[in-house]
Amino acid sequence: MKINLETTITTPIYSPLYPPPPYECKGCETIYFIYDANFNYIREILPEPLKPAPDPTVCVMIRNLHFPGTLGSYGETIFNVLSAYEDRIGWYFAYIYCASDKALACGRELWGTPKKFGVTEITKRGSAMNGSLKIGNDILVEASVQLVSKADPIEMMPKYRGREITNFVLKVIPNAVNGSPEIKQLISIKREAFTLKELWSCNGTISLKEAPGCDPTHKLSPTEKPRVFYDKCDYILNYGTIIYDYLSTNETPKR
Repeated sequence: MKINLETTITTPIYSPLYPPPPYECKGCETIYFIYDANFNYIREILPEPLKPAPDPTVCVMIRNLHFPGTLGSYGETIFNVLSAYEDRIGWYFAYIYCASDKALACGRELWGTPKKFGVTEITKRGSAMNGSLKIGNDILVEASVQLVSKADPIEMMPKYRGREITNFVLKVIPNAVNGSPEIKQLISIKREAFTLKELWSCNGTISLKEAPGCDPTHKLSPTEKPRVFYDKCDYILNYGTIIYDYLSTNETPKR
């Protein structure tokens, strides 16, 4: 059978690693830790033209994801930084870890999400949960959560009532000749057909640990007590939108 190179988006050509979007996520579970963090470090890791949001907010997400028939099931931990681009507010994906080859390659190649390999686990006992992120033999995240009461979505980000909050990622792909950027874009990703099945307000603690040779995620540690939530939801993940192309402008913002 002849392969249609126009519709093949990944290699190997005769056995693609992942199919093209859309990807339907069913029964996603996420623990959210939302809190203030060190403003100087937030400003340091945000690529221009992104600016820190007025409040230096971080959201660490510890998740179990299920994409039946496409990307499969896997755990994932995301370190998000609230940022602004012109009049848009969005979570900038600073660090992401997952243990799925499909999800890792797909995230990096399609949208530029900075995925690296890491093992995320969520364990449950009644209304209590523990979450962790392990890189090799090092534990980068330890969290404990107790469900308290059903919550309203507005409780998660009350300062942005009525405003859409998107996701931002920096996509950089080097060329094969000298390693200079072949693609350098700021991408917006939105979840489509989002269905919230349940949302809980929780009590919880999170510890971000420093480990030699690992990303400095500990610099995004809380400077105040986190607000903690847990939800179950369905959504569809599709292609993103280019909102800024660094290589098509006369002046390239500093990274």
